[in-house]
Amino acid sequence: EGGGTPDARGKLGEEEARLGGASPDSRGGSRASLGGSLGGSEGRRAAVLIAAAGVIGFFANGCEHTAATWLSPYGVRWCGLADERMAVMTSNYWTSMSAGRVAWAVGSSFVKSAWPVLLLNIALCSIGSLLFCSTSEGALLAAALSLGVGVSSIFPALVSLPAELRVEMTPQRLAVLQLMASAGE
Repeated sequence: EGGGTPDARGKLGEEEARLGGASPDSRGGSRASLGGSLGGSEGRRAAVLIAAAGVIGFFANGCEHTAATWLSPYGVRWCGLADERMAVMTSNYWTSMSAGRVAWAVGSSFVKSAWPVLLLNIALCSIGSLLFCSTSEGALLAAALSLGVGVSSIFPALVSLPAELRVEMTPQRLAVLQLMASAGE
């Protein structure tokens, strides 16, 4: 509007600004740690949100690093595939993850809500994890690609959720989310 540059915050930031949640002062609150100094239900809501996001991040990071570490040995030992085939499959896993991250970077400004993206990511991770139960090469490739795309944008989506729910993402909350997700490694 008005020919200026688009707002770098994208659709989620525009919605937050429209609702009056652009700054802690505009809500009458103060900077808060994980949930504490805002008090009452807002502090508890923030703590529950960060804890739930941390648990999702924990499992997503676990899926990401488990696949990265064990995809090749699993394919060789349990599926009887050649090392060369598994090297290509592992590369395909990393490529699908990179493609998913690029897609999120390009498309995130057009997404009004991170919830559908998060649910799609969780579904892809679940499907990919279940496909690892098969010993066929096709199922293993589908598992690797599904898991790669599934984990690609979970963390950025999780970081977007608090603003969408009008909860300030403080450095303390981001640190807790990052530590919980990293523990899944």
